[in-house]
Amino acid sequence: MENKIAINAIHSEVSETILVLEQLPAIVYVCDIENSQVLYMNNLAKRVYGDATGKTCYEAFQKDGNGTCAYCSN
Repeated sequence: MENKIAINAIHSEVSETILVLEQLPAIVYVCDIENSQVLYMNNLAKRVYGDATGKTCYEAFQKDGNGTCAYCSN
């Protein structure tokens, strides 16, 4: 029972966080630090770049899309 309560609390917090991110007047995206895969994009990011979820960040956001950015620390 405690696990179900904890899972529901986490889902609620994630939903609230996404709601906030969707309302921001800024491009927001989240990438996997291990493989640079785009995991999340807010609606503004999708309007500007198209839905790049599942692509690498450099494929999604660079013109040539051929590798990580020189300034990237991942």
